[in-house]
Amino acid sequence: MWPWGHLAVGYLLYAASSRRQRARPPDGAETILIAFGTQFPDLGDKPLAWTVSVLPNGRSLAHSAFVAAAVIGGVRWLCRRADARRRVRPRGRLAPVRRRGRERDPAPYFLSGIALAAVALVVWLRDGAPGPGLVLDRVGVGRAGEADR
Repeated sequence: MWPWGHLAVGYLLYAASSRRQRARPPDGAETILIAFGTQFPDLGDKPLAWTVSVLPNGRSLAHSAFVAAAVIGGVRWLCRRADARRRVRPRGRLAPVRRRGRERDPAPYFLSGIALAAVALVVWLRDGAPGPGLVLDRVGVGRAGEADR
Protein backbone atom coordinates (compact mmCIF):
# COMPACT_ATOMS: atom_id res chain seq x y z
CA MET A 1 0.00 0.00 0.00
CA TRP A 2 1.29 3.42 -0.87
CA PRO A 3 1.56 6.17 1.81
CA TRP A 4 -1.72 7.86 0.80
CA GLY A 5 -3.49 4.51 1.14
CA HIS A 6 -2.07 4.05 4.65
CA LEU A 7 -3.25 7.53 5.59
CA ALA A 8 -6.70 7.03 4.04
CA VAL A 9 -7.34 3.72 5.80
CA GLY A 10 -6.04 5.04 9.12
CA TYR A 11 -8.11 8.21 9.02
CA LEU A 12 -11.31 6.51 7.85
CA LEU A 13 -11.08 3.78 10.50
CA TYR A 14 -10.27 6.21 13.31
CA ALA A 15 -12.94 8.70 12.21
CA ALA A 16 -15.58 5.95 12.16
CA SER A 17 -14.45 4.70 15.57
CA SER A 18 -14.42 8.23 17.00
CA ARG A 19 -17.93 8.91 15.76
CA ARG A 20 -19.22 5.63 17.18
CA GLN A 21 -17.52 5.91 20.58
CA ARG A 22 -17.50 9.68 21.20
CA ALA A 23 -20.05 11.02 18.70
CA ARG A 24 -17.50 13.41 17.18
CA PRO A 25 -14.87 13.41 14.42
CA PRO A 26 -11.16 13.31 15.28
CA ASP A 27 -9.68 16.55 16.58
CA GLY A 28 -6.50 18.18 15.33
CA ALA A 29 -4.08 16.40 17.69
CA GLU A 30 -5.63 13.02 16.94
CA THR A 31 -5.40 13.67 13.21
CA ILE A 32 -1.72 14.55 13.45
CA LEU A 33 -1.06 11.35 15.40
CA ILE A 34 -3.02 9.35 12.81
CA ALA A 35 -0.94 10.90 10.02
CA PHE A 36 2.35 10.12 11.75
CA GLY A 37 1.31 6.63 12.78
CA THR A 38 0.13 5.63 9.33
CA GLN A 39 3.27 6.97 7.64
CA PHE A 40 5.80 5.62 10.15
CA PRO A 41 6.43 2.27 8.41
CA ASP A 42 7.02 3.90 5.02
CA LEU A 43 9.19 6.67 6.48
CA GLY A 44 11.53 3.96 7.72
CA ASP A 45 11.44 1.23 5.10
CA LYS A 46 11.26 3.07 1.81
CA PRO A 47 14.30 5.36 2.26
CA LEU A 48 16.36 2.50 3.71
CA ALA A 49 15.44 0.24 0.78
CA TRP A 50 15.31 2.67 -2.14
CA THR A 51 17.98 5.20 -1.21
CA VAL A 52 20.71 3.46 0.76
CA SER A 53 19.83 -0.18 -0.10
CA VAL A 54 20.08 -1.38 3.50
CA LEU A 55 16.75 -3.24 3.36
CA PRO A 56 15.61 -5.68 0.65
CA ASN A 57 12.39 -3.79 -0.17
CA GLY A 58 10.13 -0.93 0.90
CA ARG A 59 7.99 -3.18 3.09
CA SER A 60 10.20 -4.97 5.54
CA LEU A 61 11.64 -3.88 8.89
CA ALA A 62 9.32 -1.01 9.87
CA HIS A 63 6.32 -3.00 8.61
CA SER A 64 7.10 -5.88 11.00
CA ALA A 65 5.16 -6.93 14.09
CA PHE A 66 8.23 -6.17 16.22
CA VAL A 67 8.35 -2.53 15.20
CA ALA A 68 4.55 -2.26 15.46
CA ALA A 69 4.75 -3.60 19.04
CA ALA A 70 7.48 -1.09 19.89
CA VAL A 71 5.56 1.83 18.38
CA ILE A 72 2.30 0.81 20.08
CA GLY A 73 4.18 0.41 23.36
CA GLY A 74 5.74 3.85 22.95
CA VAL A 75 2.40 5.47 22.15
CA ARG A 76 0.79 3.80 25.15
CA TRP A 77 3.63 5.04 27.37
CA LEU A 78 3.20 8.60 26.02
CA CYS A 79 -0.56 8.41 26.60
CA ARG A 80 -0.05 7.29 30.20
CA ARG A 81 2.58 9.95 30.72
CA ALA A 82 0.24 12.63 29.39
CA ASP A 83 -2.48 11.23 31.67
CA ALA A 84 -4.66 10.39 28.68
CA ARG A 85 -8.11 9.16 29.60
CA ARG A 86 -8.40 7.09 26.46
CA ARG A 87 -5.90 4.40 25.64
CA VAL A 88 -5.46 2.62 22.38
CA ARG A 89 -6.26 -1.05 22.75
CA PRO A 90 -5.48 -2.92 19.54
CA ARG A 91 -7.82 -5.80 18.83
CA GLY A 92 -7.58 -8.66 16.43
CA ARG A 93 -4.53 -10.24 14.89
CA LEU A 94 -1.88 -8.83 12.65
CA ALA A 95 -2.09 -10.15 9.14
CA PRO A 96 1.13 -11.44 7.62
CA VAL A 97 2.76 -9.27 4.99
CA ARG A 98 2.67 -10.99 1.62
CA ARG A 99 5.00 -10.09 -1.18
CA ARG A 100 3.30 -9.13 -4.40
CA GLY A 101 4.29 -11.05 -7.50
CA ARG A 102 5.91 -9.08 -10.28
CA GLU A 103 3.46 -10.54 -12.79
CA ARG A 104 0.50 -8.63 -11.38
CA ASP A 105 -0.67 -5.42 -12.99
CA PRO A 106 -0.12 -2.65 -10.42
CA ALA A 107 -2.61 -0.24 -12.00
CA PRO A 108 -5.82 -1.49 -10.28
CA TYR A 109 -4.09 -1.63 -6.91
CA PHE A 110 -2.64 1.85 -7.40
CA LEU A 111 -5.93 3.32 -8.60
CA SER A 112 -7.89 1.77 -5.73
CA GLY A 113 -5.46 3.47 -3.31
CA ILE A 114 -6.05 6.80 -5.05
CA ALA A 115 -9.83 6.31 -4.86
CA LEU A 116 -9.59 5.44 -1.17
CA ALA A 117 -7.49 8.54 -0.57
CA ALA A 118 -10.10 10.67 -2.37
CA VAL A 119 -12.85 9.28 -0.12
CA ALA A 120 -10.72 9.97 2.96
CA LEU A 121 -10.06 13.52 1.73
CA VAL A 122 -13.80 14.18 1.40
CA VAL A 123 -14.45 12.80 4.92
CA TRP A 124 -11.54 14.82 6.34
CA LEU A 125 -12.85 18.02 4.73
CA ARG A 126 -16.36 17.26 6.03
CA ASP A 127 -14.83 16.84 9.50
CA GLY A 128 -13.49 20.39 9.28
CA ALA A 129 -9.96 19.51 8.06
CA PRO A 130 -8.54 18.91 11.55
CA GLY A 131 -4.80 18.98 12.09
CA PRO A 132 -3.07 21.58 9.91
CA GLY A 133 -4.44 24.51 11.93
CA LEU A 134 -2.97 23.03 15.11
CA VAL A 135 0.44 22.66 13.49
CA LEU A 136 0.34 26.20 12.09
CA ASP A 137 -0.66 27.58 15.50
CA ARG A 138 2.24 25.72 17.15
CA VAL A 139 4.83 27.11 14.75
CA GLY A 140 3.48 30.65 15.11
CA VAL A 141 1.69 31.07 11.82
CA GLY A 142 -1.77 32.58 12.08
CA ARG A 143 -4.78 31.38 10.12
CA ALA A 144 -4.29 34.09 7.50
CA GLY A 145 -0.76 32.86 6.85
CA GLU A 146 0.93 35.71 8.71
CA ALA A 147 3.37 35.24 11.57
CA ASP A 148 1.92 36.04 15.00
CA ARG A 149 3.80 38.77 16.81
